Amino acid sequence: NLNLSPRKTDRSILDRLAIASHWRETFSQLDAAVRSHGPALLGEADMVKFKHIERYAAEVGDMLALIADTLLPRNADTDFEPFLQRCLGN
Repeated sequence: NLNLSPRKTDRSILDRLAIASHWRETFSQLDAAVRSHGPALLGEADMVKFKHIERYAAEVGDMLALIADTLLPRNADTDFEPFLQRCLGN
């Protein structure tokens, strides 16, 4: 399991690369299975999910970079967790 909550380390290119790589590998495995068995075996809802994962895997690097550049606190001492909890209504 990947921790996808924002952390100050997500500003690191290596950290973002690891997350993007995970999603590319996840999609590659799913894509290989779909190609092997044929997309006709997927229900409509699963085909939609398949397409969403494909797009997410292709765009996650850009999304993480945008989050790191514009949304994460710039002060290394800032604790993002209280802000996140307020946003979630906790």
